[in-house]
Amino acid sequence: SLFGAPRSARVDWEGVDYSRKVVKPNSKPPQNYVVFTYDDFQSGQANPPYPKPPNHIVSIREKRWKLAKYYDTSGKKRNEWEMYDLKRDPLERKNLADRGYKRTPLQQKEYRRLKRKLARVQKTRLAPL
Repeated sequence: SLFGAPRSARVDWEGVDYSRKVVKPNSKPPQNYVVFTYDDFQSGQANPPYPKPPNHIVSIREKRWKLAKYYDTSGKKRNEWEMYDLKRDPLERKNLADRGYKRTPLQQKEYRRLKRKLARVQKTRLAPL
């Protein structure tokens, strides 16, 4: 829509139109989260050594919170998690999902909420093309 292409010329892909944000940078964001996925089994390298599983990532980022799941596609290795409070820790130095980390009640509430949200997004929005 940024360039005024007619609807008939647009592919029917799922997505969010960011054109308003480009034209009016101070406008409200078009969505309240962003999802990131990456298959890190080769780390962009042609030759080994490669990262060991869990080496596939799916992450959800909101204004304040970020949650990432590292998983093994074979299911043999346990998932690993990272969570950050971007308001209090913008440099992502303290992993709130680290094993043994004692989360506050708010952090625990957000951790559970984000895990549910990420699972919903994976199930409904992330699928092979």
